[in-house]
Amino acid sequence: MSLFEPIWKTSKPELLEEALDMVNVIRDPKKLRNIALNAPLSEVRCAAVGKIGDEQILWEIVITQDSAFDARKAAINKIRDENILTEIAMMRSCYPADGEAIAQLENQELLKKIAMSESGWEQAKAVYKIKDPKDLKEIAEKGEKAGARKTAIRSIDDPDILLDIMGGTSERFIITEAFRRFDELLRSKPDDGKANEWHERYLNIVLKETQKDAKVNLDYFQKTSELDRIYQKAYREDLRAEAFSRLIARRVYSPHNLKEACKQAFQNSLAFDDDAKNPWKTVLTNLETRILNSHDPSLLLECVEDSMAGCHFASECIKELFGDRFQDEVGIDWVQDEAVAAYIGNLKAYSFLQYKYDMDYCLRLLSEAVPAEAAENKWYKRFLRRVQ
Repeated sequence: MSLFEPIWKTSKPELLEEALDMVNVIRDPKKLRNIALNAPLSEVRCAAVGKIGDEQILWEIVITQDSAFDARKAAINKIRDENILTEIAMMRSCYPADGEAIAQLENQELLKKIAMSESGWEQAKAVYKIKDPKDLKEIAEKGEKAGARKTAIRSIDDPDILLDIMGGTSERFIITEAFRRFDELLRSKPDDGKANEWHERYLNIVLKETQKDAKVNLDYFQKTSELDRIYQKAYREDLRAEAFSRLIARRVYSPHNLKEACKQAFQNSLAFDDDAKNPWKTVLTNLETRILNSHDPSLLLECVEDSMAGCHFASECIKELFGDRFQDEVGIDWVQDEAVAAYIGNLKAYSFLQYKYDMDYCLRLLSEAVPAEAAENKWYKRFLRRVQ
């Protein structure tokens, strides 16, 4: 600051009091505007804004590109005209005044206008102040900004509206948010007599859902009939597989029902070339574990004999069937299950030549490793009849 420049241009904190005294005696709004935009010290800028009563000048301070944040915030807090506040909120060059403008607004129509708009950056702040669920639904479905739409969904506390959104859009991120919010709401909302209606609507939406990224919580469906309906009719393969996994964990699937379940899961898995994208792979693993843990020789042998049910884990079944000694044989872990299955007669599904070496190896293991005391075991006799 030169010797002849006004004191408000000082950048020295020790001269702050003198600068404030000077601002205090100025009455000209244009001079005050100049100080608000150009004074080096924050306290001087804000003091100048504090003396301006003309909202047009305050608006100019807010929208001027090189105005300081503190001056903008001080100016926005003095504006009362909601149309000016709305205009500021929808501009891209007014941070942080745009958020401050929204904070002052209460007019629901103006807040909705901001929330629906593509202009500006702070649509989500407007959404948080909107009270009407129908307005939130409109923003969720038609808003220009993804952030505002997500915020609208997270603010909805009416399950019927969420169900309308889920059933009326194919947009991945909107469906994902709606499913997540619906799940949250049902966990916390007391039953007001509409739970059955929501339940049925939700089930029908789940059956038709096509977006794989939309997380669907099947915990909401506890009835066996509902899980079976999802398994039989859901569009999404991963939901069908998950419903089936939940079904087979129930008592309705006795040990001998497991073999048929394994056949169904194996048949379903054949449609997938990529194991990483095959939702039935986990189902099969769980089924096989249950079958092996049953320690039921009849079931194990039935699985080994079946070209669809057990051929893909035949050697594991035989290990279980004939005890620890066979299970610990050197080399058994790399014998292919297909070879074991082919050896005992499932040649319809597998090439004899492809697995000849493994089958010869299995023959030796089965003749040498099975304990002598098993000769009187009915399951061993049944097995021998099968392979001879």
